[in-house]
Amino acid sequence: MKTIFTFLLVVGLSIFFSGCKKGECLGEYLLSSEDLKTVPFSGNESLLFVKENDTVKLECWSKGYEIIRVYPSDYDKDYYLIEVSSTRFTGKDLDLDLWIRAKLHNDYSVLSISFIDPNDEYYGCSKGWPLPLFKETYPNGQWIEDSLTIQGFTYHNIFCDSINCPGNEHFIIYYTKEYGVVKYEYQDGSAWELLEIDWKNSIAP
Repeated sequence: MKTIFTFLLVVGLSIFFSGCKKGECLGEYLLSSEDLKTVPFSGNESLLFVKENDTVKLECWSKGYEIIRVYPSDYDKDYYLIEVSSTRFTGKDLDLDLWIRAKLHNDYSVLSISFIDPNDEYYGCSKGWPLPLFKETYPNGQWIEDSLTIQGFTYHNIFCDSINCPGNEHFIIYYTKEYGVVKYEYQDGSAWELLEIDWKNSIAP
């Protein structure tokens, strides 16, 4: 699996550098090693979530890197090349997508999380957060300072924030750099909670 990821990355970088030889590329932006550490999965893992009496297992079916073109406006022909990392988990009636986009200019790199429950009215709501996920980046209380116990396991340094969807519906994401999404809470107080990670032959990014 690692060989496949390396091959995809090499191919992506080849496209990346060849694209800039045409004279239309305004700049190129790659993900840093610190950016990649934000998502702790290499592509071999499975996640077990529980909500009340329901249990769902999510298998990682896709992890890869891509170089995308970003245009300053709809009228511009010139473009920037930006690296994106995606990690996707899927299971019965539940999906989880984690994306990281490299920073552009003096902007931040961005982590985007989409926790997709087809039984939810607001299917696939997502939100992006600037990186790095440090307390200094988010001074407005989006961190649980001490710890939080979920399904008998105590997590530390948890980032949590709400995702607002149409109709004033909102959800709360609980995330750690070591374990990814550990809780996804609905407005009525019910929540999908991480019970277990099967790391298998995982190789941290």
